[in-house]
Amino acid sequence: MNRRKLGPPPSWIPANEAQRETEAGEAADPLKNIFSASRTARLGDQEDNILLEAYQARREAVSDITLLAEISGLMLDEKRRRAPFTEIVLSPSSNADVRDARGTRLVILAHNHPHSPNNAESIARKKAEAFLNNYGVGPRRYRNTLVFLAPDAGKLQELMQELRSMLAWRSLVEIPGGLEYKLIERCRAQVNRFVERRENALREAFGWLLVPTQAEPGAPVVWAELPLESGSRTLAQAAALTLATAGLIRTDDLGLAEDIDASRAWLGDAMHSGTQLAEEFARHLYLPRLIDERVLQNALQAALQAAIKPRGVAAGPKKLFSATVRLDQNDLARIAPQFYSSITALVSPVDLKLTLHVDALVPDSSREQLQSIISEQAGNGLRD
Repeated sequence: MNRRKLGPPPSWIPANEAQRETEAGEAADPLKNIFSASRTARLGDQEDNILLEAYQARREAVSDITLLAEISGLMLDEKRRRAPFTEIVLSPSSNADVRDARGTRLVILAHNHPHSPNNAESIARKKAEAFLNNYGVGPRRYRNTLVFLAPDAGKLQELMQELRSMLAWRSLVEIPGGLEYKLIERCRAQVNRFVERRENALREAFGWLLVPTQAEPGAPVVWAELPLESGSRTLAQAAALTLATAGLIRTDDLGLAEDIDASRAWLGDAMHSGTQLAEEFARHLYLPRLIDERVLQNALQAALQAAIKPRGVAAGPKKLFSATVRLDQNDLARIAPQFYSSITALVSPVDLKLTLHVDALVPDSSREQLQSIISEQAGNGLRD
């Protein structure tokens, strides 16, 4: 039978296949590609079905306990990356789990303490209020050191579904169960996709900041609720940025000196001591919340430079005041007992004479009062 060459192939047949010549110089069979493509499609569908069935079976086998363990592992990683907070407290179950200490801490509430916006009766709000007001069986002293991060109920379910999928794909990589190599590689690609996504999903799931505030002493406590800032940050970094943007935490000393000056009526004698100021700032919700006490130290320096004076300190040009005060040994034993005991271990108390030299810059209006105070403490031992 005579055979003749076929004409140009139709557009739906790839040109490289249609134009391939046989060794005899004849054109390739244009139907060959059709059969090959059909076979590939059938095999591909078959592989997809095999992989999908294996994935679904593994996914159904992932328990809620396994999911919560995975979330716990992610949270432990976040706890180790606590900066700029002093500490991250994870899933406290009782008031005693949140230490009563100075230093601002981020308290991340447990997965079963979710929050929904504009809901004062949410489980998260109730738990946060309990942790804020109580420590063990007594009242909490340092309330202005706590901010709370709560899960969103809907977003938490989305996170758990994503983790369930990731764990199913991971189990197929670790225990293939007869899958071919190329299917295992597809499983590994799925795992990588979920791993890249899971940290953002975690920040979305634990996405509500609950922050107690108070306008002034005696005013009611008002809870601010803020959605967590998104982006490639740790939970602690995102929380600090969200709080700072809302003006609910001081991460630097800018403007804090003016806040201290405005709070003089509330702070009273605490204005005379940096240590006492730090104590007051850690206790009272109506004072600015500090990310670190070093912010306050910097602000005090700025306050001095800006001539913001504590209450009771007179203004005016300052001059040097010098005095030498004879110290009573009993006073030294009371003020610095360890220092006193170390000295008297080597020197007899009857042979010991102690003096304190005072140099201070004071305005003229305060000079006489300062000398009177020193004289009362030292009796006739003052030499000006």
